[in-house]
Amino acid sequence: MQPPEVVYMGSTILPVVVRNSSGFTSMAVVTDFGHERWGSGMLGTFGTEAEAFQCAIEFGISEIERLRLMTLSC
Repeated sequence: MQPPEVVYMGSTILPVVVRNSSGFTSMAVVTDFGHERWGSGMLGTFGTEAEAFQCAIEFGISEIERLRLMTLSC
């Protein structure tokens, strides 16, 4: 079962967590309010599903904040 999507600052973060032989891997798919979508690629291997989920969410949040700052500075 995949964790639920997380909405942050009007954008949606979809954490993707997969079990493999080394533990759990994760990535984040972010959809912004303009409906543009991008993915992170694999973020790493984790010992627990919760750690993998948390990393994907934190990555998504940091990407959303980074893009918002870039938009404000232009």
